Amino acid sequence: MSRENKIERAWNWYFYTGYSGDSLGALRALIGAGLLLYHITQFPHVLALSSSGAHTHYIEPIWYFEYLGISTHIPWLNIPIFILMMVATIFFMIGKWTKPSILVLFICICYLKGVRDSFAGDVHHRYIVPVTLLFLFFFSKCHQRFAVDAKGKTYPAIEEWEASWPIRTAQTYIVLYYFWAVVAKLRITGWEWFDTAGQIQAKLIERSLRSGFGPDGEVLRRAYAFDLAEHVWIVFTMGALVALFKLFSPLVLIIRRNWATVLFLLGAASFHVANFILLNVQFFMYPFVFFSFFNMAWFARKYRDKYGVKNPASALT
Repeated sequence: MSRENKIERAWNWYFYTGYSGDSLGALRALIGAGLLLYHITQFPHVLALSSSGAHTHYIEPIWYFEYLGISTHIPWLNIPIFILMMVATIFFMIGKWTKPSILVLFICICYLKGVRDSFAGDVHHRYIVPVTLLFLFFFSKCHQRFAVDAKGKTYPAIEEWEASWPIRTAQTYIVLYYFWAVVAKLRITGWEWFDTAGQIQAKLIERSLRSGFGPDGEVLRRAYAFDLAEHVWIVFTMGALVALFKLFSPLVLIIRRNWATVLFLLGAASFHVANFILLNVQFFMYPFVFFSFFNMAWFARKYRDKYGVKNPASALT
């Protein structure tokens, strides 16, 4: 076998095998359900702003607000945009007007994220992976299975390659999100990030003092983060384990075994929960994207069997 044929076979195995139309449709529904909860956790401060407040100018508008000339906050617009985003998410979840719903979702997320980040003066990255998944769903045939859009229509069968490429691409992007994060840290700070008295310890102390002041003027702090910073070798060990997890995370894309997937997902979920508890990094709901690593065809089958219908879309209306 020639080298070109081997590369082609490896490429086809990697991107174009393993999933069915039901897998893709059910994954869309579960990602939509996860997004509903995720939205709620991402914009509490934006929704808390008074809808009758003053129109204020952003001191540091996010880059695309600046590019579009959006420099003023419109206070009454936040809640309607949030409601529209939730409705679009429900439509995406059940597969009703799926492609238009993705476009509406994207616009709403960009607007609310822009408001939040323009006030914060910082760019948050919590929607990078979910929005990328929406992009993949938009160019897939996810609306043709396990969707209201499929009701009464006779779409041709979704080929294995058509169902697999968006799911495999999603898995690849999620894993590389961790891999390139640690590569970037090593490139910018070197191993100082993981030194026994390095950046992790400094970050623990910094974040532990961000809770403000108590009624008597004392500094409130997250005691567990502050106390952990005193145990240098524990901090170093935790940092080293995180670095190893991220550096070797791409192996899960090649070792397609349940044990490897479970180990990767447990490591990733533990990382996000610990980050939230210790550093108040708001990624604790992010693991809903891990549905992408499981073949969700069984979910579609169970739903179909429960309602006794040939097309699960009939049960969604």
